This record gives sequence, structure tokens and C-alpha cells, in this order.
Amino acid sequence: HMEGIGWDNLENSWLVTYDNQFTGLISSVTTGGIATAVIPATGNPGKHVIRVVHGSFTMPYLNMQQSPRPDRPTFTLFFTVTDGLPVFPPEAGSQSLAPEAGTPASGTGPAIWTDPASATVGTPLTISGSGLTAGAELTLNWYTVVGNRVGGQGWDEASSELGKVAVGADGTFRYELAVPDDLGGPHRIEATVGDTVVAQTELTITPSAVSISPSSGPVGTVITIQLKGVGWTETANIYNLTYDNGYLGYACGFNTNGDVRIYLPAAGTPGWHFIDLYPGIYKGKDVPGVQNFRIPQLTYADDHPGERLPAFHFAFEVTE
Repeated sequence: HMEGIGWDNLENSWLVTYDNQFTGLISSVTTGGIATAVIPATGNPGKHVIRVVHGSFTMPYLNMQQSPRPDRPTFTLFFTVTDGLPVFPPEAGSQSLAPEAGTPASGTGPAIWTDPASATVGTPLTISGSGLTAGAELTLNWYTVVGNRVGGQGWDEASSELGKVAVGADGTFRYELAVPDDLGGPHRIEATVGDTVVAQTELTITPSAVSISPSSGPVGTVITIQLKGVGWTETANIYNLTYDNGYLGYACGFNTNGDVRIYLPAAGTPGWHFIDLYPGIYKGKDVPGVQNFRIPQLTYADDHPGERLPAFHFAFEVTE
């Protein structure tokens, strides 16, 4: 927990290291200079060293006393890992944000809505409508974004048909399905009669953890981690991975419609090792000063600049 974080380029970016491994970013852009980050205790029993260091360009600035602002402190903290059974993260399939309930239309004109309004891939979903022409046959169309940022062709909006539904005599309908396997973020849903759009709404897909496999094995075992519903915007299209609180890199979900699979060789001494995936910012405005892009944002829960996103936590046992 940190308080009194400043706002300008030489005060606003603080970075965490764990046993001299870079872990991630503490930020407080929207939280009034107050930041809270949670990381797992990793490593063998005994004392471990956590440092909070200012960084002007992504990484910790180590010779602060010789910097343009030598008054900035470096904080050194200690944590003792004790003997005993490890504290395991939740099962992969249970790691996601709770669905948000949809709100039925309150007016008398044509309207459609979803319940839930936001949820993970595969969640049971109901699209409802009211105020529509009795007996009309509606086509429900799903909109998404296709493409990527690095292939040179850019990206564009695309649509597909979810299904057709007949409006009842009272001007209402109800259509049940599962949340499509697609990119995270908001997706427009249109109800059309022929080429005419009669109503539209929006459903937000939130990311979810699918699996880690296997859960144990010797050094070199390939660990496969799968996520669904990873987004496409510059604040949602990557997840940043740490292994025992050491940052390794990031994975992107745009090019594969939100389906992310990471193939990671198991490393380290025999015992339990912890793998964490944090949201981060893929790219931002190129301005002088702090550039906290493509690194774990440890304060994602309170201070993420865009979407409401979860972090994901896994454990793997290295065997003899």
C-alpha cells in the first residue's frame, strides 16, 4: 500500500521488484495518489526482499541519488515465507468477473436488451425485446472487430447472424443462447427487419481463465495456459505474465478473436511456482516522460485506464 504518489513525470510511476526481479507497476492516476497492489508470496521459506523504485521509462531507475530528482526515495521491504502448505489460487475456470445484470427497456418504443449485460464467453445469455411490430421476423446480428495492429492491414468491423426470432402478439420476444466466443469488450447487437435496423443494444464480453495444463511436471514441461475474451483495444488487448513475481512478457488476444494460449516451459527448483497474468496498456500516447506500456499493472483493479478487467493466477508444481 502506497500513499502520496505525485502526478508529474518524475513522481508518478513506481515499480515493484521481488528478490531483484522486475514484477510490475504501481499507479495512482485515478486514485488520488493512493495505490494498493497484491502479489503472491513466492520462493523458498525465508526472507524475501521487495523494493518499490521510481522509474521514468518503464523500468526501475537504480541510481536515484544521481538522478535529476535525487529526493525520490527507494523503499525496501521484507517478507518472510514460512513453512507449510502453499496457498493455492482458485481453479482456473472460476477466475472471472461476475456478470452484470441487464436492464429491461422502460419506454414504449422498439427496444432490445441483454441479460446479463456483461459476462464471459459461454455464459447463458438472453436477448429480449419489446415495443416491436407483432408477428415481425427479426434477424439478430452480432458485431465484432477483426484484424490486428501489426500485420499492416489494420482492422475493421464485421457482423454475423446470431439467429432469427418471431415477435409475439404483444410486441415482445425472448431469444436464448450462449455468449459468443469472441473478443473481449463491447459488441453491438442489432435487430433488423430486412435491411432496416429496428433496435440495437450492446453486450460486453469480459476475460476469463479457461485452463492450465498440466499442473505439474519436471523442468522443461510445456505449460499451456488458455484465456478467453481478451480484448482488442490498446488498454485491453494484452495480458502480462510473471513467473514467481518475475516479469517474462505479454500475450495478445486481438488476432485470435480473444482466445489466448501461452506455451511456457516449466523452470525452477522442485516445488510450487506461481504464474500470474495482469492487465496492462499495450500502447499509449508517445509523449516525453513516463512510458508504462506492455508491463504488468499491479494496480489494475482500482486504476486501469479503460476496461473493467480481472487478473489471473495459477500454480504449477515442478517435480524431480
